[in-house]
Amino acid sequence: MTQSSSIDHRQIMPLLNAVTGFSSSPQWLTEKQVAKLIGISLSKLRSDRHKCQGIHYIKFGRSVRYSMEDIKAFMESNRITPLQ
Repeated sequence: MTQSSSIDHRQIMPLLNAVTGFSSSPQWLTEKQVAKLIGISLSKLRSDRHKCQGIHYIKFGRSVRYSMEDIKAFMESNRITPLQ
């Protein structure tokens, strides 16, 4: 049986809102918000970024931001489908 290959925006938004405190859909998240959202430590997220691994990001000066689309794509690329 094949599962859908994309995350339903309606499923992730309640979790995102609870974690970040946003009531609407943000376009860009801070590294702290992303770490909390996906359940990893901030140091792991930073380490992955330093090693050019993990989620794509952008920088504005010293500020790092992650797009929701890149977060969803990263999560989907790491999906494991159990054998039936």
